[in-house]
Amino acid sequence: MPKKLKTLNTAIVGTGLIGGKRADAMLEIPQYKLISACDVDADSLKKFCEIYHCAGSSMEDIIGDEKIDLVILAINHEEAARLAPQILKYKDLILEKPVGRNLKETKAIISAANKYKHRIFAGFNYPFYPHIAKAKMMIKKGTLGKIISSTFTIGHGAQPNYEKSWKMDKNLCGGGVIIDPGIHMIDLLEQLIGTPGKYTFVKNSLGWNTEVEDEAVIIFNYPDSSFSIHHYSLNLSKNTLFVEIVGTKGTLRLNGRGGNYGDMTINFTPKWHWLDNKEIYEENFGKVDNSFIEELRYIGKMIDSSKTPDYSLYLSSMKIVDKIYKNLL
Repeated sequence: MPKKLKTLNTAIVGTGLIGGKRADAMLEIPQYKLISACDVDADSLKKFCEIYHCAGSSMEDIIGDEKIDLVILAINHEEAARLAPQILKYKDLILEKPVGRNLKETKAIISAANKYKHRIFAGFNYPFYPHIAKAKMMIKKGTLGKIISSTFTIGHGAQPNYEKSWKMDKNLCGGGVIIDPGIHMIDLLEQLIGTPGKYTFVKNSLGWNTEVEDEAVIIFNYPDSSFSIHHYSLNLSKNTLFVEIVGTKGTLRLNGRGGNYGDMTINFTPKWHWLDNKEIYEENFGKVDNSFIEELRYIGKMIDSSKTPDYSLYLSSMKIVDKIYKNLL
């Protein structure tokens, strides 16, 4: 019989799209109990509390409520960076990626977690997509052989008036498409292949004409001369997630992330498969996105077993983003 995990009384700060996804995921995991929620938008908060049967509360009350074990911050990056150290004095925290808008903020938030002996979990849900988890296993097993090159593409077309979104505000977000959603691809690159060395890039703001970049291409280089080409866009006509990894033993392709990004599919084609009828591996995991459920389940088990995340992963991806943005100045 599976071990009964400690109930995590939880509060969500931010009742928008991601706050709702976190709440939906919690409904599927008995370990979590949503106690309260907070949002500056009173109408959004009221609707959220009616849907998820939790209490509307203030930030101060959430921090001061001893019954609450865990807080989820699903708000803009500027507000999240400001509130995170305050929350970490008293609670464990799930903070949507990135941990901070820059390396300095990321270090300060991690320092607060260490100082107050509470844990911070960054919301990087992509490794929990089934096709990506499968790819990670295959690479670790050596199925691809030595990595030669890779291509990572992520993008969407947003929606009318997106230029007014906080995600296009440098102060609120920390940057443009490179930090969000690009940091997801940088995190995946490090988890699947490893931390790169040098890089070159081009970027522009021609799509939305704002102060932040809405289109970027980065080429990451490794000491063995392998490389990874990344394309991040807020101008695509079709929501896209695509990864191709070329190895000495074959090529791996990943597509989609569910929903309007399309089915999550994986294909591994062995090199010269036609010579000796080597089997091509293909699998379709469908459109249902359970990554938030799997991520929260993983975090819940870590909390129950008193484990702390490897903060070096959060720092590493932000170091790369920080260096790129410093070179953009």
